[in-house]
Amino acid sequence: MNMNVGKVWLGLMHSLIPVACVGFLWMGFLPIAPSRAQATGKLLLKTPEADIVKNRVVFGTTRGKILAAKSITLTNSGSGPLTINSLLLGNSEEAANAVSGRTADYQRPGDFQILNTPALPLTLAPGASLNLSVQFAPQRVSSVVSGSPTHTTNGENYATLTINSDDPALPSAKVQLAGLNAADFEGNFEPSIAEIVRTFGFGTVVGSESLNPSGAKKWLGEEVYSPYWVRADASKPLYVWPLGRYAGRGTDVSGYTNYYAKAGTNGNNSLIYAFVGGTDEYGGENQKLLPKVTLDFGVTSLTPTTGNIAEYPSSALTLYHGDTYTDDNLNKPDLLHNWRLYPARDSLGRLIVNSWYAVADPGNVQPGPSTPKNFDYNDGVFLLTNARPENSGLDPAVVAPAPGSTKLVLYFRSSVSNSLVDTNGQGLGFLSAQRNSSDTFSSVVSYDPSLLRLDFNNTGTLVFTTANSSPSRTDNTLINGLQLAFDGRSIPFTVSAKILGPLSQLNTPPYQQSGIFLGPDQDNFIKVVARATAPGTVGIEFYQERRAVGTSLSTITLTDPASVQSLEVFLIADPTNSTVRAAYRAIYPTFDTGQVLLPGTVTLAGADKGRYFDRRSRSGIMAYSKDAPAVQIVYDNFQVNQTNP
Repeated sequence: MNMNVGKVWLGLMHSLIPVACVGFLWMGFLPIAPSRAQATGKLLLKTPEADIVKNRVVFGTTRGKILAAKSITLTNSGSGPLTINSLLLGNSEEAANAVSGRTADYQRPGDFQILNTPALPLTLAPGASLNLSVQFAPQRVSSVVSGSPTHTTNGENYATLTINSDDPALPSAKVQLAGLNAADFEGNFEPSIAEIVRTFGFGTVVGSESLNPSGAKKWLGEEVYSPYWVRADASKPLYVWPLGRYAGRGTDVSGYTNYYAKAGTNGNNSLIYAFVGGTDEYGGENQKLLPKVTLDFGVTSLTPTTGNIAEYPSSALTLYHGDTYTDDNLNKPDLLHNWRLYPARDSLGRLIVNSWYAVADPGNVQPGPSTPKNFDYNDGVFLLTNARPENSGLDPAVVAPAPGSTKLVLYFRSSVSNSLVDTNGQGLGFLSAQRNSSDTFSSVVSYDPSLLRLDFNNTGTLVFTTANSSPSRTDNTLINGLQLAFDGRSIPFTVSAKILGPLSQLNTPPYQQSGIFLGPDQDNFIKVVARATAPGTVGIEFYQERRAVGTSLSTITLTDPASVQSLEVFLIADPTNSTVRAAYRAIYPTFDTGQVLLPGTVTLAGADKGRYFDRRSRSGIMAYSKDAPAVQIVYDNFQVNQTNP
């Protein structure tokens, strides 16, 4: 067959495209339009307090008064149309952070109203926006009731606004709604700092639900005591955002908020702002959340922004509010502890790096008949950002070693430098002891080296004599809860210790015990311990304490404690699933149990997750004899390792 092969030039789409012709068949490449990404809408949310907390709208009122609505702006920042399909008010997603007995506070969608709900579905063109006006209209009467789990009953009100759209990346966007309704003005009717911190969605533990949590010079909750602070990033400004002000009402400018350079540093000083008074029932900006500020001694009152309250301290500084400083030694004449600063955490307990919940109670004379000071710390409530303690060793943002690090494996065979020491001055390897309720800034009783002795004979051990103490429930008197910090955020890890037998000395129930723990403090921890459950009987107990309420998940009786050669105890944690399990292994002269899982699993939720699985998670050893004779426990080792797959 005679085949003529040639080239045909086709003009197509204003271009000349060569196509090969073989006989009557067209063989070649036909023009294909270049592929393009499909144009889609993209939802961008803007809330009024976005500089302080993202995707949250915070309302404050007193005696249930309905105040002005706030705007949530929905913008289509995509390249195609965006369809808003529904706007739904429902229960809050933060119920895991509710105080025991107050879950109903997180089921308050009826307290919030969208005043201008559009006809739905609604399509927004690229670049177009929709402003939703949301109002807080509390349906319950708030009051101060003696014995209530929170200072104000029915004062906190939480809900979630869900915005459903055809944004492929974010089809259901959430905005948390929070309304704080103070029972009345001033005195005992003001909200507590615990209620205020929850209203802003922070998972920070302030240590007390009381309106007057105490002015004692001791740590409350997660408090970090640092007289002086520095900018965390010297290239960026420091901000002191006013979250609330519950001071006495008046007509004058008050609440001057400044910073002063540390003596001898030649740094700069600055007035940050003050608060105006007024003749209205709020006394101007004196009894409310999110008060406005004045930068010109009362001539104007402004909403704080990144543009008008940015500060650039050039050295270490002490904060000042009213008449009081973060350096207690400047609070003359009585040198009172009038500021408390806490690391800010989000609702899942994750550290908000270089951000601090800072609260102040002015007045430098001990309270008495002629002085109204009450240590409520809500006169000035702030969020301090881009700041860290002058002493970097106090900074919770410093990442600890990862599980498996040699710093987290202690065999007690030699002295470890720069660590806690035993009765002979030998370094134990542990870096701190879990604080107890008797610790103060000047006196630490939670660590007693006289009860600890390293024995370097044979393989090396730590001989631990128990004290009459306990971390349980509200006791919080544990002595020598020796601990290490580690990065527990992502890698599954196992905390373990080997205790040498016999264990028959654990003979007096219920608080004569020894084992290991995981957790941030003596009100919140998980432990697995060998415990005297009856005279002559030892059980292996898996136990959790949350907010000073204890739960025993399981206890297995240990066979013949007098014959035990060694007991290993394990806490097996999975940060991804927020779970902790417990196990043990007992070795006898003729028998090895192997690793035995104890019944039960702790699943952490809400802010507990971030506090347990932190950049500075804490675990260690504990042994105590509350209301029982002291005994000696011999630890062979302590370790925090990656969990084997």
